[in-house]
Amino acid sequence: MPKSKKPKPPTALGFGCAILFAFPFAAVGLFMGYEVIRNMAEHLAMQRWVQTPARITRADLETQAGEGLTYNAVAEYQYEFGGQQHHGSRVGLSRGSDNVGNFHQRVHAELKAHQTNGQPFRCFVNPAQPDQSILYRDLRWEMIAFYDVFVLTFGGIGVGMFLACVFGWRRERRRAALAVQYPGQPWLWRDDWAANQIEPTGKFSFARVAAVTLFWNVASAPLWWLLPLQIAHGNYSALWAMPLPAIGAILIFVSIWIWRCDRRIGCCSFRMTTPQGVIGNELSGVIETNRHVECDQFQVLLICEKKVSDGEDSTTIEVARNEQTVLNQQADTWGDGGTSIPVRFEVPAGCRPTGEADDGTIQWTLSATSEDPSARFKVEFHVPVFHPRE
Repeated sequence: MPKSKKPKPPTALGFGCAILFAFPFAAVGLFMGYEVIRNMAEHLAMQRWVQTPARITRADLETQAGEGLTYNAVAEYQYEFGGQQHHGSRVGLSRGSDNVGNFHQRVHAELKAHQTNGQPFRCFVNPAQPDQSILYRDLRWEMIAFYDVFVLTFGGIGVGMFLACVFGWRRERRRAALAVQYPGQPWLWRDDWAANQIEPTGKFSFARVAAVTLFWNVASAPLWWLLPLQIAHGNYSALWAMPLPAIGAILIFVSIWIWRCDRRIGCCSFRMTTPQGVIGNELSGVIETNRHVECDQFQVLLICEKKVSDGEDSTTIEVARNEQTVLNQQADTWGDGGTSIPVRFEVPAGCRPTGEADDGTIQWTLSATSEDPSARFKVEFHVPVFHPRE
C-alpha cells in the first residue's frame, strides 16, 4: 500500500539561498525609493531658496557610451549673495548621466546660449548656507517615473520573495514537526485538516491583492497630487508618470471586485464529520456559509487529480470524479440566515491517497456550485483522503 511522503524540514542553506536571491531585488527597489524620496525632499526644501542672478562660466554636455548613449549637462557659474562672491556647479536635482528624456540636451543648449551671449541666468541659493546653489530645482517627472518603476517592480519582487521565504519556511517547519509528532497520520499534518474545519482555496486572495494594492499606491501616492500641479503649470513631461497612479487605481478596483466576490460567497468552510476521507469508505461533512443562497439546488463534485511535473511543464490528469445534486430543501439554515450543504461521497477502494508520490502529486478537491447562475455561488476545498490504516 503506497504511503504519503513525509514533508522534509526546510534546510537553513536553502532558506539562506532564497533570501540571498531576493536581496538584490529588494536592494534595488529600496535604493530607487530612496532616490525618489531624496529628490522630492530636496525639491520641497529648495522652494524656500532665493532666486539670484548668475553668470555661466562653463556649459558642457558629457556623453558616456555603455548599453546606450547617456548624457550629463555640467556647468559652472558665479553669483553674488550677501555681498560675497560664490561659485556653484550643481545643475539639477538628479546627479550623474542618463538618457531618460531630453533634460540634459535642453539644459545644455540653454546654458550654452547664456554663456555665449553673456546674459545673466538665474540660480537658487540657500539663504542659510549661501555656498549651496542650484540652477534647476524642478522635479524631473520622467526620472520619478523611471525610479518608481524600479521601486514597484524590483522592490515588490524582492519584498514578495522575502515574505514568501519567511512564511514558507515557517509553514514547512511546522508541517515537518507535525509529521514527526503524528507519524502515519498525514491528515494531522495541516492545522485545518486536524481541526476538521477546512477553509476554501483562494481564501487569502483578497489579502494578497490588497497588500499589493497598498504597496503600489503608497509608492506612487506623491504622484496623485504632484502630477496635476505640474501639468497645470505646463510641465507636460510629467505625463511620463501617469501610468503608475493609473495602475494603482486599477488595482483598487480589482481589490473591491474581489472583496465583493468574497462577500457574495460569505464566510465559508467545510466541516468534516470524520477526521479524513477514507478510501474504500466515505468522505462526509457539511459545507457551511453564513450567506443564504437563493437557488433550487447545488451541484456538489468530488474530483481526484494527479499533477505530474516534467521540468518546466506541468500536467494535471483527472483520476476519479463523483458528483451529486443537493436540493435546497436539504440545505439547512444556520446562524444568521446562512446555508449548510450536506456532503457524503463514497470513495472507491482503488483510489489513491492525498499527497506526493513517486509519479506525481495526488490532490482531492471538493466543490459546490449553485445551479442558478444568478446566485453566483461557487466554492472549492482541498480535502484529505487517505487509506483507512495510513
